[in-house]
Amino acid sequence: MAATPVKKKALPAQWAPQFAGMQLDTLYQLADFTSPSFLEGDFNGDNLQDIAFLVSNKRTAEKGILILHGQKPKEYFVFGAGREVNEMTDLNWIEVFKKIPKGESVAPTLVDEETGDIIGPDSLHAVTLKGEGIFTHLLEECGGGIIYWKKNKYAWLHQE
Repeated sequence: MAATPVKKKALPAQWAPQFAGMQLDTLYQLADFTSPSFLEGDFNGDNLQDIAFLVSNKRTAEKGILILHGQKPKEYFVFGAGREVNEMTDLNWIEVFKKIPKGESVAPTLVDEETGDIIGPDSLHAVTLKGEGIFTHLLEECGGGIIYWKKNKYAWLHQE
């Protein structure tokens, strides 16, 4: 089965040199499988502007999210697009891609293990965001997650 072609999208001008300079353009291409195709914000809580954008792995065509930090030395993190996050390597299912404000409390979904019914938020495992979070979700069905900064790396919080 042939991979679905990914529409090319332009990166905001201030981020393009960093993307190319880190040679990320040899591994990933910008994608717009949902809208918006990028988010700018302080995702790691260092009070500097970062960017998260949708990408496609050039070799495998798997979709995902790439985050570039605005600090020096430059850092990037990839979720999906061939790299595993929450037992997934392809995040082509994302239909909602938006920011969650810094300081907000977010919790995983508590699910009844026997019935599979959703009970509600698991407040015992709630997290207060130190930077802005990235909310991903599938519109018509339950499922998604939040990417958030935890100590010195990103974590995934699953939600139904």
